[in-house]
Amino acid sequence: MSQTDKNLGALISLDAYRNAGRSHIFPSLSSLQWFIRKNKPFLIESSALVMPAGRIFINEKYFDDAVMKIGKTHIENSKRY
Repeated sequence: MSQTDKNLGALISLDAYRNAGRSHIFPSLSSLQWFIRKNKPFLIESSALVMPAGRIFINEKYFDDAVMKIGKTHIENSKRY
């Protein structure tokens, strides 16, 4: 487990994540919440999303990586040969 995994300071709220330069990807809080609902198992497995005490928090680095992986998978699955 890396130091980032253990650092609770690396966890931020959904609003903080979206407002930290990602509003072009998630233009509204609802769009981010939809993305999380659709990809929750993968996000949790990737340590991108944690829910201590029932509140959702994002680990920025892992969430960014997960967004890229999920996006790449969607593109690969939509290619028509």
